[in-house]
Parts: sequence; C-alpha cells; structure tokens
Amino acid sequence: MTSPPVFTLYTRRRHEGMLQSDMDVVLNQHPIRHLYVHIPFCSGKCSYCVLYSVMYDEQRASRYVEALSGEMDQWRRTGPPLKPETIFIGGGTPSSLAEDSFARLLQHVRSRIDPSALVEWTIEAQPGTLTPRKVAAMLAAGVNRISFGVQALTDATLQRIFRRHSVADVETSLACAREGGIDNVGIDLIACLPGVTSDEWRASVAQAARLPVQHLSVYALTIEDGSLLADQVERGEFTPADDDTQVAELDVAESILGEAGFHRYEFSNYARPGRECLHNLAYWRGNDYLGFGPAASSRVGTERWTNVADVNAYVAAAEAGNPVRRERDTLDARADLTERLMFGFRLAEGVNLDRFADADADLITHWKSALARLSDQGVVTQQGARWTLTPTGRLLADHVAEELIPAHRD
Repeated sequence: MTSPPVFTLYTRRRHEGMLQSDMDVVLNQHPIRHLYVHIPFCSGKCSYCVLYSVMYDEQRASRYVEALSGEMDQWRRTGPPLKPETIFIGGGTPSSLAEDSFARLLQHVRSRIDPSALVEWTIEAQPGTLTPRKVAAMLAAGVNRISFGVQALTDATLQRIFRRHSVADVETSLACAREGGIDNVGIDLIACLPGVTSDEWRASVAQAARLPVQHLSVYALTIEDGSLLADQVERGEFTPADDDTQVAELDVAESILGEAGFHRYEFSNYARPGRECLHNLAYWRGNDYLGFGPAASSRVGTERWTNVADVNAYVAAAEAGNPVRRERDTLDARADLTERLMFGFRLAEGVNLDRFADADADLITHWKSALARLSDQGVVTQQGARWTLTPTGRLLADHVAEELIPAHRD
C-alpha cells in the first residue's frame, strides 16, 4: 500500500509551503508510531497507474536517498520523536534501487529512529528486482515483511498492462525472500484487468492462494484520469467492467481465499491468522502517521499535509538545507474524529464508539442517530458499542461516510 488517502471534506484552513518550524506550534510531542517512506522511482509506467513516480536513474536515486535523510533530520530537530511500531517503504518501486543505494536507504532510516517499539517493517518490491544482497540488507536493518506488486499471474496480462516482470519472476522473488530469511510476504492482485476472463481470474486467485504468501491485497481495477488505461478507454480499445461484474469478481476472490485459510480483515486485504499488515491497520484504525518523500502524506493530530510531488524540487531543497514544500490542511476536532471513525468502517472489526469518548455529546448523538438509520436500512450492524458494515454496507461505504459527516444532517 502507498501513502494513504487524506480526506479533504472537512478542510478548514489550507496552507502551502509549511515550514518545519510550524511543527512546534501545531503538534504535540507524543512519539510518532507509524512511518511511511516514499521511493518515487520506477522502471516504467503501468497502464493503470497515476501514482507519483519518475523513471529510475541511479545518480538521481543516490542523491534522493541522501535528501530523504535530510528531511528526516529536519523532523528530528523540531518534531515529536520517531519511535515507530510500523514502517512502510512504498513507491514507486523501492526495490528498484541499486544494492548500495538500497542498503544506504535502510540504514539512514534505521539510524534516525528509536527502534525499541518496532514490530513490523515492510518494503514494497517488484518481482524480478530482489537480490540476495538486498534481502540481507533488509534483515540487517530490521525489515521483516515484503509486499510484492504482482497484480496478475499470466504473462500475457502482465504484458498487456505494461508490467516489467513475468510469472517466473514472481516465483523466483518469493524464493529469494524466503531463502534470505523473510517469510512474512504479501502480494497484490487486480480484478477486471483488460482481456482477463472470469475463468482466468478464478484460476489466478486460486494460483495466488497456493503461493507461499501470508497476505493478499485484491483490488478492483479503477480507471484513473491521466493513466494510459484511461487513454485506451477513450480510444475504444478497452471497455471497463461494470459494477456488477466487479462485485462478482471480488466475491470470487473472497470465496477462494477464504477456503484457502485467508480471512478478509479489510475491504481489499486478506491474511492468514496473525499476518495482517499492522501498518495498514494503523491507517484504518485512525492512528497518526508520518510520511517522508515527495507525494508522501502525513496525519498528526488535527494536521494533515502532503509533500509536493516533485522529486527534483525535493532533492534541491534538501541539498540547500531548505524545508520541503507541502500542502497542509487543518481540521477542527469534530472533523478529525469523524474522519477517523469513517476509516474504521473499512475493517471487518468495525468501529467501537467507546474509543471516541473525547467527542462532544452532540457529535456522539449525531453518529448514533445516523447509525440507527443505517441499521434500519441493513447497511450496518451493532454488537454492544461496536458497529460493522454488513455485506450490503460494503457496497455502500460512501453512503455510510456521508451519513456520518455532521454537516450532512446537522
């Protein structure tokens, strides 16, 4: 998973170019428990992707690794201490870095945190880019989890969506991780890709369930403006699946993976017992997180900010000793709590309203009234103070969110 989404429905003030010194004013000094680090380099652009990335260049990547350490140092001088329980290095393709730069990146991060509370450290990787030296560097730094961007399990489909690996690379990379000492491994799959029949999708999910992995993320294909796939749709070269087909294909995945021992703990994520991604759980449980790198987002208290998506400007600022440019939102207390509540409904465990004891009485009253209406509609269900979405509710998550926002009714 990349840096998580930041709601902008509740924005009260927006600022651009927030200086590091602002942190002293807006943030408390509770330790940062969850870190995201963005590596913006890729060897090409997949047809569906609009995430921020640039073509890999070793010289620029080497400079970037040093710039990243500079942003972390700026934070350490003025922000709350870095004592993470989870770290997630995503992209882009972190594993695209050359072995020396890759090892240096990990040591830069390791040397700038207090690792005493660290439980999970994940790195995203593309099959075919992992080497024994990179795995050894991971172990030396404390990395204990790898997430592979597999997306499809037939070579024809991989080529069709402009991936740069093969099915054989998937098997080789999984073996490399396992032989190197990292067995907590996950993969991503995308449903309704171009040219994939329902039978092929069923076979791919079944094949994925047989792989030596502990976690699977299964996403429905979305057509994003600005992607190569959107251009193909515009030219009539590809017709996206309709909503009913997408739901059916995701249901197939849930059935196959459930029979194979994976439980669906979040809308798009499945895991064997005890192998849930703790970093992703932190996002959806509404915990604060801090992101480093261009396009990385952060949420600390009522503050939300995203670094400007420009690797050249990022490196130049770091080399000149200047703060990173950011766009920042400030939420009021009610909006902040509502955002965190809404995220929690993505999880199978749902939301415990007792966690929101700090909310004012009017806000609690609004939520309970909204949830009662949604329960009457068969969208949510209640057990004590805990509320969860029903299967129907998962299809109407946006409706649930709208109902929970105070401005929707109040």
